[in-house]
Amino acid sequence: MTDSPIASVAALVTLDRNTVRSVKIVLQAVGPVPIRAVRAEEFLMGKHLSENVLGEVAGIAAGEARPILDIYGSAEYKREMVKVITKHVLRQAFERAAS
Repeated sequence: MTDSPIASVAALVTLDRNTVRSVKIVLQAVGPVPIRAVRAEEFLMGKHLSENVLGEVAGIAAGEARPILDIYGSAEYKREMVKVITKHVLRQAFERAAS
C-alpha cells in the first residue's frame, strides 16, 4: 500500500512591489486529476498579502476542490485541509517571491 496525501497545494507567485503580478495555484489529491485553482488565482491578482486576503483565497481554492469521501476522510474535511494548506503554501510563496 502506498501513502496518499489527503490534500496538497502548490503555488508560484511573482510580485511587483509586493503586489501579485502572476500566480499559479494547483490542488492535488482533491479531484480525479490535479486542479488549477483558476478562480483563486484571479482573485489574488493585483492584491497585497494580508490575513484577510489569505482567508478569502483559501476559501475560493477550497471551493474549486472536488474531493470525495474515502478512507482518508470526508469531502468536507479535505476541503478544510485545502484551506489550511493553501494559506501556508501562499505565505511561503510570497516570502520567496519577496526575497
